[in-house]
Amino acid sequence: MQTGTPQRVHSYNHRMSQATGALNSRGPNAMPEALGVLARPPIDPATTALVVVDATNAFCSDERGMLTRPEAGGLTGYYATRVREVMIPNIARLAAACREAGVMVVFMRVGSSTSYYRDALPALRSSFVSSEEYDGGWGSTVAPELGPLPGDLSLMKRGSGSFIGSSLDSVLRNAGICHVLYTGLVTNACVLPSVGEGFDLGYWGYLVSDATATYSQRLQDMSEEIISGYMAMVQSTDELIAQLKRVSATTAAETDPTPSHRSRNATAR
Repeated sequence: MQTGTPQRVHSYNHRMSQATGALNSRGPNAMPEALGVLARPPIDPATTALVVVDATNAFCSDERGMLTRPEAGGLTGYYATRVREVMIPNIARLAAACREAGVMVVFMRVGSSTSYYRDALPALRSSFVSSEEYDGGWGSTVAPELGPLPGDLSLMKRGSGSFIGSSLDSVLRNAGICHVLYTGLVTNACVLPSVGEGFDLGYWGYLVSDATATYSQRLQDMSEEIISGYMAMVQSTDELIAQLKRVSATTAAETDPTPSHRSRNATAR
C-alpha cells in the first residue's frame, strides 16, 4: 500500500506509469531494473534543457566535411539524408518549441580551444585539424539552420561526451536543470556517451529519436535500444513538443490573473 501525501502518491504513480509505458514500447529487450531507473517526474520547462550535440559544419555542411566523405555514403547516402531531411528539421522544430516554452537550449561543439590544437584528444587531433574544429573555426561552428539564437548557449567540448571535458554540468546545475533532451550526432558515438555521462551525474535524460543521426538505420536502432534499456527514455520530436505545450498551457491557466479565471477556480473549489 502506498502511503504519504496525495501529491507524493500522484508523483510516484506518474513516474512509474511513464517508465512502464517507455519499457512496454521497447518490448522484451529492456533490462528488468529499468522500470525504477527510468521513473521520473514530468518535464518542467524551468528545469529542462535541450542539448544539441555536435550539429556543426564539420558534420552537417554539404560543402565539405562528413556529409561529403565517400566512407559516410556521400551526399546521397543514408547519413546525409538522415542529417539534412530528418535530424536538422526536427532539431529546429524542437528548439523553437523549447525557446517558446522557456527551456534552455545548449549547443555542444566538439573541437580544440585554439587553432594550435594543443588541448585536443590525441585520438581526435587529426580529425580536428582536417575539419578546422576549434573554437571559432569553420568545423566547430553550429550549422546555420539551427542557431545559436540570442539566449541560447554554445559550449565547446574536447571529447565525445558532452559533460567530460566541458562546462556543461556546472552550467546546467547553476540553472537548476534536472531534465535533459539529447539531440544531434552521431547517435552511437558522441550522443550515446553524452546520455551515459548525464545519467551518472543524476540528470533525467530523453533521447529524441528523430532528432539524432548516425550512419545506418541499424546503428540508429541499436543505439535507441541500448539507451532506452537503462539510461534514458526514447521519445520523438512530436511527443516532446506535445508535452511542452501541455505543460505551458497548464501553467498559463494556473497563473491567469483575469477575474473570470479566478471565478472559475473558485467555482471549481
